[in-house]
Amino acid sequence: MFKNVSDILGKITPKQRIIALLMVLLAIISVIKGPQLIKSLRRVPVEYLELVDNQNEKILLLSADVMKLNEDAVTQSQECTSKRIKREREISNIVDELISLAQVVSLPPDEYVIITDTINNREVTKSSGNRDVYELLLGLENLRVNLNNK
Repeated sequence: MFKNVSDILGKITPKQRIIALLMVLLAIISVIKGPQLIKSLRRVPVEYLELVDNQNEKILLLSADVMKLNEDAVTQSQECTSKRIKREREISNIVDELISLAQVVSLPPDEYVIITDTINNREVTKSSGNRDVYELLLGLENLRVNLNNK
């Protein structure tokens, strides 16, 4: 086998030998240094890493802002609901006071009026010389019932 190699080398010119040696040398260098070269080309530049870090920080800040805004919305909703309930209680108290004032009106005991409560489908008999006062009273009682049912 070595006889054949020496015959082949004897037939090759010195210029061809140099080219062959250079090709072998280039192949060896590319096999050894190739992976390092590929890794160096595939590396992410530092600017991109910094940009990604900045974007991640912004995402975290915005996420915290969204959570804070959600908490604020819930708090405002609760405050609004409590204010509404407080206002409805104030209205209910005012209606109670109006009912008390209407009941205080002194009327002749011998006059009775039958008033139909359309909301509760019942008839109410009141002693009255003035039907309007008792219709007002009945309306206020219905209003108070509706406020308390909410």
